[in-house]
Parts: sequence; C-alpha cells; structure tokens
Amino acid sequence: MPLERKREPGMSGDFLPSGPLEELLMRAFREPEYRPAFCRRMLASGLLVLGSTTPTGVSLRQWTVGGRKVIPVFTSAQRLEDFAGPGTEHLAIQGRRLFRMIPPGVSAFLNPRTPIGREFPPEEIAALLANFPEEPDEGEGEDGGDDSPSEPSQHQEGAA
Repeated sequence: MPLERKREPGMSGDFLPSGPLEELLMRAFREPEYRPAFCRRMLASGLLVLGSTTPTGVSLRQWTVGGRKVIPVFTSAQRLEDFAGPGTEHLAIQGRRLFRMIPPGVSAFLNPRTPIGREFPPEEIAALLANFPEEPDEGEGEDGGDDSPSEPSQHQEGAA
C-alpha cells in the first residue's frame, strides 16, 4: 500500500513527528518495509477526529473534496490544531474502531494539509481492516485508554 504523497497547495512545510505513531509514519514514507508496521500501529492507536457524541452515538464531520466525501483523521493534537485551529471539538477513537465507523463510500484522510497526509479510499479501509486483524492486546489504544470515543472536547494547548 503506497504511502507516498505529492505536495499540494495549502500544505504546511516541515513535519516534525510528535510521538511513536508519527515517527513510524515518517519511517513508512521513507522505507516501504515499515508500512505494515505503521498500519498495525495506526489501527491500534488512539486517533483524533472532528466530531461529537450524540444521544444515539457519534457524529463524525465530513468534507467534500473533489466530489468525494472524506473524514479528516489526525495522529496528534498538533496535526488537528494545525488543520482546524485551536478550540475545535473532537473525539479520540481507537483507529480500528474509527475506520469501522466510517460510512460506506466515504474516505478517511490522515493528517490532511501535511507533507505526509494520505487519503484512504473506502476500498483501502476495507483492505486494512481485513488484512490487519485485531490483535489480542488491541483493546487499548496507544494512549492506554479503551477504544470508546472520548467525550467531545475543546482542543487546548497540550491536550490530546
């Protein structure tokens, strides 16, 4: 699965990793043999998504880009803030659970507007979930929490 990405308008310059997941992401971009390890880690890790809880579940914010529906997904609070600004309501959800929640026909876009941003179209989401089965200790995300979404939060400096 390619992780290369060409530079697009509006993309920020340098990408400095802010944790083990982003360090592995950088390595996967440079060295293809690390891509499966990144995918496994991403699915087990806590990811951030713009959205909120509702009385019936979770509402994920979607954008339409080039006629396609996408859900922006972030590997860190810094990436979310760079994209949406401080104080943006968001949820932290385990990657595997988040990818299962994405509606049919909708893509996930990991770290949009960064040099290593990458779109995962619906067929790649399905392949990720099929090719990287849940591991026994995956009930907890990288941050040690469970895989349920956190309560909506207003992003603050240093908060995840």
